[in-house]
This record gives sequence, C-alpha cells and structure tokens, in this order.
Amino acid sequence: MALSGPLPSFDAPELRTMAASRNFFTGGADVLEGSWNLSTLLLNSNYMSCELTDLDNSTNLGQGEFFDPVSRTLKIRLRTVLGFNLIDDDDVEAFENIALSFAGNTEMTTAAGDLPPSSTGRSTTVDEIRQGKHGLFSGHSNSKELFFITLPVLLLLHAASIGLAVRTSSRPDASFRSYLVPPPPELRKAAMLSRVCYACIRPMLGMAALGLLLGLLNGLTPTVFSTHGCVDPLVHVSVASVRASSVYQWLFVLGSLVGLALSMAAFRSIARWNEEPRARRVHAVLGVLASESDNISAIHQELVGVWYSNAHGLPCLVGVPRTQEPDALGVALWRRVVFWALHIPLAFVASLPAAGYVLGNNVPAGSGWYYSLLSNSMAIALFKVGFNSALTPALAKKLAMFKHASQEQPPLATSGTAIPFFKTQVVVMLTVEVMSVLLAPMVAVFLLDESCLRYYLWFATNLADLLDAWEIGQRGRAAYREQFCSRKLVAEFQVVWVSILLVSALLQPAVRLIMALPKIKALTLDMASLKCLSEKEAEPDLFFATLKHCFGLLAETSHLLANILTIAVFGIIAPPLLLLGPVVIWLTLCSMLWIEREQAYTASEEKVRVQATGLRLSVATLEEECYSKCWGWFGAEFGGRILVHPPITAFSVFGHVGNAVISVAIFLDLQFDIAPMVLYGVGHAVLFAAGATVARQGEAEQPGIIDNLEPGVEPGGSWETKFDGISSENPLHDVSKLPALETCLKIELNKLKAGEDPDSGEYSTTDSDASTETGSEQTDSDLTEVV
Repeated sequence: MALSGPLPSFDAPELRTMAASRNFFTGGADVLEGSWNLSTLLLNSNYMSCELTDLDNSTNLGQGEFFDPVSRTLKIRLRTVLGFNLIDDDDVEAFENIALSFAGNTEMTTAAGDLPPSSTGRSTTVDEIRQGKHGLFSGHSNSKELFFITLPVLLLLHAASIGLAVRTSSRPDASFRSYLVPPPPELRKAAMLSRVCYACIRPMLGMAALGLLLGLLNGLTPTVFSTHGCVDPLVHVSVASVRASSVYQWLFVLGSLVGLALSMAAFRSIARWNEEPRARRVHAVLGVLASESDNISAIHQELVGVWYSNAHGLPCLVGVPRTQEPDALGVALWRRVVFWALHIPLAFVASLPAAGYVLGNNVPAGSGWYYSLLSNSMAIALFKVGFNSALTPALAKKLAMFKHASQEQPPLATSGTAIPFFKTQVVVMLTVEVMSVLLAPMVAVFLLDESCLRYYLWFATNLADLLDAWEIGQRGRAAYREQFCSRKLVAEFQVVWVSILLVSALLQPAVRLIMALPKIKALTLDMASLKCLSEKEAEPDLFFATLKHCFGLLAETSHLLANILTIAVFGIIAPPLLLLGPVVIWLTLCSMLWIEREQAYTASEEKVRVQATGLRLSVATLEEECYSKCWGWFGAEFGGRILVHPPITAFSVFGHVGNAVISVAIFLDLQFDIAPMVLYGVGHAVLFAAGATVARQGEAEQPGIIDNLEPGVEPGGSWETKFDGISSENPLHDVSKLPALETCLKIELNKLKAGEDPDSGEYSTTDSDASTETGSEQTDSDLTEVV
C-alpha cells in the first residue's frame, strides 16, 4: 500500500524511528522538528520538497542500532510470564540506524551553502547520500549556479569576443549592430553551416512559441509536489512536476505532434538548401578534367591545376586516372554490419559522462572525488562538447575508412568516394552525439537512478547492504515504480541540456570569432610556416589545409545538428530548451556570417592590392598572394561547398525516432490513457508518411550527375539534355567530349556562385559566362571570376 499526502503529525519527543520510504508523501519535513530522540529517518523516494529540517537536536540520528519491535516485545513478554529469557539477545533482529532523506526526492534541498556561508544541519551531515555535501548556493544549487555564474560568465565572454572582432575589423560598417543584426545572406553564396542555420530560423521560432505554451501549460497544471514555492523553476515549467490529468494528456499529445511537425519543417528547410547533388556533379566533372589534363587547353589546365593541387596535395596535373566509386557498386553487407557494430564501443565511451552524472548524484558523497566532479552539470556539459569535438572526428575517420575499404584518406580530386567518405564521417559523429546527448541520459537514469531500477547500488555496496538489511534494497523490475522515473530524467538532466545549449550559443561562437582575429590567424600561419621550414617545405601544404578545413566543418555540422535534435526531442518535456532554440541558431549564424563577410572583404581588398601592381594575374598567382589573408581561398571553398554536406536522412530518422521514444516513455511512466496514445500513434504515422513523400518528390527533382551532357552546351543549357557518350560509370569515352565537360564545369561553378534558387531550373548568368566555348580566349582575371 502506497501512502500519499503530507507527513502526519507525531508526538515529536517520543518519535524514534520514521520509515516512510518509497511512497508518495509530499511537502516538507517540518513536523519532525523537535524529534530529539529520532535515531532512524527513511524518507527516500517520495515527492517531498523544500528544505529538510536541520534536526540539530537529534543527537542519536544515524547512531546505534534499531531492534525489531515485534521480536523485542515478544522477548519482554515471555520473560515476564516465564521468569527467564526464552529468546536470547542475539535472536532479536537488529538494524543499523540510518538517515536517508535526499535519495529519490528531487526537490528536497538543504539550507547549507557557501554563498552566503551557511552551516550544514545534522540531518544533512548524517544522511547516507549527502554526508554533509552541499552546493555553492543553498536550495537548488545547480540551477542557481547556472543562472548566477555560468550564464553571466558566458555572456561576458561572448560580448568581449564580439568587441574584439568589431575593433579589429577593417570593414567600415563593422559594429555590434551589424554583428547581431546582419544583412540577409545570399544563401547560394553562403557557407553550408550558414545555410543550415538560416533554414532553421523559422522552425525554431515556431518551436519557441510552442515552448512558451508548454511552459505555461506545465506551470498552470496541478503539481505532484504540494507547494510551488519549493520547486526548482526549471522543473516547475517542465513535465517533471505535472499531475497528468486527462485534459493534460490530450494537450501534451497535441504539443508533441506539433513539435514533430516543426522538426520536420526544419528537416525540409535544410534539405531544400542541400547542395550535395550539385556538388557531386561538379566533383565528377573536375575529376574527369584532372584525369585528362593533357587534352585540355592551357587556360583550363591552370584552373583545374589550382584546384587539383589544393585537393590532391600534388603541385601540378599529371593525368592521374579517376578512381572507380565503390558506392556505385555498393558497400559490402558485412562491412555495413561491422561498421554499425563498431559504433557500440564508441557510443559506450561517449555515454560514460551521462552514467557518471547519474552515479554522482546517487552514490554516497564520500565514494570518491571523481563522483563529486561528475555530479557537476557544467563539467558534464563541457566534457561532452570537448569529447565530441576533439576525439570523435578522428574515430569517425577510422570508421569511414573501414566502411569504404580505404587504407588512407581518398584523393579529394579524383576519387568518387570523396563525398560519401566525408558524409559517412558526419553520420558517425552525429550518431555518437545523438547517443551521448539523447540516448545515454535516458538509459543511465532508467538503469542507475534511485527513482528507477536502482542499479547504482552496485557501485555503493555498503549502502546496498544497509538497505538490504532494512528490506528496502530492491533493484531491477521490483524497484521500478511509475510516475517517478521520467520525472527524474527531466529534473536531473535539464540543467545539463541547458548548459550544453548555452555553451553552443555563447562559448563556441566566441571561440570561433577569436580564432578568426587577424593576429590569431597570423600567429597560426606563422606556426604553419615554421613547421614547413622545419620539414624543409617551401610553403604550407594546401592539401592538408583543405583537409583541416573539411574536418572542422564535419565537427561543427554534427554538433549543430545534434543541438537541433536535442531541442526538438527533449523540448516537449523541457520547454526551456525550445525557448533557447532560436538563440542558439541566431548567435551561431551571426558568428558564421561575420567571418564570411570578413573573409570576403579581405579577399576583395587583397585582390585590388595585387591588381594595382600592374602584374598580369593568374589563378595560381592570386592564390599564392592572398592565401595568407583568405585562409586557403580556393581550398576552403572546395571543402565547404563540394565535400561536406549534412546527412539529411540520418538527421530526419533520429528526429522521428527520438520524438517517438521520449513520448512513449512519458506515456508509459505517467500512465496516459489509451485514447491519447492512439492519437499520437496515428498522428506520428501521418507525419512520417507526409515527410517521406515530400522527400521522394525532392529527390525526383534533382538531376543526375553527368549522365546527360550535350557537346557544345551553352551557358543557358540544362543538365537534363540527352547525350549518350558519357556516364558516371565510364565518364570519358572520347577526348572530343572534353569541351562539353569544360563548359559544364563552368556552368555548374557559375550556378554555385550566382545564387540560383534550388527549386528553379534556371540560373543567373554573369559576364564571365559570355565566353565559355572551347578554345575561346579568356584573361586569367576573367577565369578567376568564374572560380
């Protein structure tokens, strides 16, 4: 039988043992004040809130032993009747007196803290979990640390980085306003991450509105806790505090479906601006030109030569044959199976911080310094971000090499595997982030937490023995109770999720701006030059510069998509995440656009300076002159626009599955009625089918790679015109087809640079398009404009 309501009143001075473990008691424990003889206190796993009374006068609390009252009474009665002890003292069952109050009571706090200094009461000092441990602040210390320390520090750092960027900028319009309110970008000319951010702005604004409504709904819904004043504000506006009535169940299902629809809108917006089909066409044509360098004009040799030296690491074109694309034949099934199986150990390592955080908040405080470190939400957030940024990319490259049967990095210039190779790395990094940020918290709380299966007792054997002696040490299925587990997930990890988003919104853009400062860039280039001199190289290897740029894009892409998934999946149970969504996207976009505008302005100024010398420019000369100012001008363009693309399919699947998993978990744990669950199932199926239909239509609208070319095609021509001489499997049957390929190369590059709408089959022509026929005379500066 489970008891509920506030703790009943007692004759406080006579109370010796208070055992109310694993019930539904609410409110505080003020009725225990004055219990001077209290020796055992078991209040774990309830809905209790507010500060636990100090019980400083209860000097016996947690001391000595408690004897089973039935055995003790029987012994006394038999001795009175018989005149001797029929039951020995050793036969009377005894338990060690303990105090266990904070475990499983998510909203129970202590008045102790360091700011301002406040002493720890006896009830906290002798508690088996706390053992005198307290936070920096009294009450809900984690939330106060987030709002009073973490957020102000990150805001100051972000503002300082913007100030440095504005102060060191050479653009005449540089200001705080131009940074925070940038002009709308030309999306077809913007970098891939900028397009992803810009495509998500409207869906994120919709999610923010949904988050406001869900927060109001949760805040106005009757709570399982007896008082609002003692509940953490973040928990109060989340699903962790609500009493799920029938009306609330229907409204929650509706909100979940709306959130899923907005997530699908974000997926569709990102897919709409996805340039992977066009990038594959450009890459295919460039690969053919690079492999047939002896048969193309000198002008085009120079054009392709610059790209080739950056993308392949060789100083000139040598007619390296184009390699066959393994994906055209399909990756072997056993490689796919082993590839996904190898994600398990990687995801396990990435999930350790989540497990450590749960253990740090459940095991006794004296279990080790590492548990104390892991119980800090900001430390966990930084560890997750650092691991996914530093270690995951290298491991992802190894997995991609295994999947594509490659012993090394595929040649960027001629390998048909180059684009799939980078896309596989993005998928791996996104999968690891999804498992560590989305899946790991749910699994860790479900398996380890006091409010769920309680397997944390495996890591606290002394406490486990003590609870077993009191016969309250259940683990596994016997320990699980509805209405507790999902609430603990939100109450425990909401601060971690908010911290991760704040780091992404404020710290990472600040670091990006600082690394883009002129002096920092100059220092980096000086270090690269010193390395080249030490290795007896004439100049930095642009091939490795391109690779470095691509790997940076991989990490940033996976992290950005993981943040969007975190907001979309957990936002329905933690609305503050939905409110942070537009902030994360907008501040990330502002930093990206600022750096792009700085690079464009620097490149234009450097080009004018070099042209003012009166020298006849070539692409190679311009590349050499402005590389130090433009950060590998053509290599960065190639890496960002040709090789790296967001994994739309994996992104969409993770969003659908994540929404379904978290919604079903809430339905089951909070004991929703059948009807709302059926509505959710039908709505989810309809949205999934609609999304799949739209995706298929979008794929059908994309033209092929280089299957259909017509020789002599003019700049206004289309890729859909038929030509039987060229195919993706054997792209060059006749050298006479090279003029068409060269023309199509310039057509595609001009489309890429001209800002063509993705849904339109036309593109804007430029002056450089006027002369694209084979053998036409072009100046090198005109050719630069084409690139």
